[in-house]
Amino acid sequence: MTMPKFDYVRAGSLVQAVRLMNDAEYTNKLIAGGTDLLVYLHYEQPSFTRVVDISFLDELKIMEQYGDEILLGAGVCFTDIIESSLLQEKVPFLVEACRSIGSPQIR
Repeated sequence: MTMPKFDYVRAGSLVQAVRLMNDAEYTNKLIAGGTDLLVYLHYEQPSFTRVVDISFLDELKIMEQYGDEILLGAGVCFTDIIESSLLQEKVPFLVEACRSIGSPQIR
């Protein structure tokens, strides 16, 4: 089985990611990490023509406390949570839960 062909673009901002996803010239697939993408491609013929990677968008990696609430952005990964001193102090059960997911190599 040969690897299917598709375009790859790393979005530089959230605004650019939205523009790329709305580009009707392509059938887009959004990824944030892509661990499962290779597994998917091994078993399925892709229904997309371009992958838009949002893994590196700082706008999605927010970890901030507002009063008694903590905001975690959609791009915060398990390792970020495990290594956060704020989360270790305020929500240690979340840190422990994240430690139990996957291995360090795939977090």
